[in-house]
Amino acid sequence: MSNEELVIGLQEYEYADLMLVDIVAIAFNFYMIVKCERLIRLNKNELSIESSGAAFSLINLILFLSNLVWAISLSNQFSWSFFGSCIPFSIDITYIVMSLLVIQFSYMVIVKNYYFSKSEVQEHTSYKQTNYHKEDLDELASKIRDVLKYQQPYLNQEFSLKELADLCEADKFKVSYTINKVLNTTFTNLVNSHRVEAFIKLTDDDRLKHYNYVGIAQEAGFKTKSTFYKSFKEIKGCTPKEYFLTSEKTKAVNPAIA
Repeated sequence: MSNEELVIGLQEYEYADLMLVDIVAIAFNFYMIVKCERLIRLNKNELSIESSGAAFSLINLILFLSNLVWAISLSNQFSWSFFGSCIPFSIDITYIVMSLLVIQFSYMVIVKNYYFSKSEVQEHTSYKQTNYHKEDLDELASKIRDVLKYQQPYLNQEFSLKELADLCEADKFKVSYTINKVLNTTFTNLVNSHRVEAFIKLTDDDRLKHYNYVGIAQEAGFKTKSTFYKSFKEIKGCTPKEYFLTSEKTKAVNPAIA
C-alpha cells in the first residue's frame, strides 16, 4: 500500500499491533545503539585499535538517524502530511537503509569481534573489598609470570584474561585483581610487553627473515598494526626502526624488514 493508505489505516488504529511492534523495535534499537557506542569507545581506548572504530561509530550514527526518522513517522498518530516536509521520501527507504547497515555492522563485528568483548577496564574499575591474602596473591603473581614466560600463550592473537586464568587454575577476577594490584599493570599492557619482547627475539629467527615488522609482530601475537606500533613505542620509548638503528641488533636485522 502507499504511505497515505498506511497512515490512514494507522490513524484509524486498524494496525494497532503493527504500531506496538514498531514502538518496541525502535526502543530496543536505540538501547542497542547506545550500548554499542559505549563498548566501541571503551574498547578503542583500552585496546588502542585502529580507525575502524570510526567506521563503527559512523554506522551507529546513521542507524540512530534512521531510527529517529522511523520514530517521527510513527508519532503524532502517524500524521504523514505533517512531517512530509521533514521526511520527503518513502519510509521503505529507511527500512532498506537500516537493513543494509545492520548487515554491514554484523559483518564488521564478525571480523573485528574484539570490539565487543568484555573489556578488562570494566572489571578492574569495579573492584570491591576482597578477602585475598597477600601470600596467595604473591603466589598467583609468580604463577602468572611463569605461565607467560615458559608457555608463551600470548603468541596467540586471541589470548584472553580467561585463558590466562585457566592456565593458572585460578578465578578470572582474582587473576585480574592480582595483575592490577600486585603487578601494578593491566592485562593488556602485561601481554603487550611480552609480545614486544617476543617480537624483538623473532627478528633473529631465520624463518621470518623475509617478513616485515608487521608480519613479525603478528607472529608475536599482535593482532593489528596500530596496536603493535603504539605498544612498542610506549614500552621501548621509540619506534621499532629507531630501536634497531640504535642497538647492537642492527647488524642482525635483515634489510628486508627495515
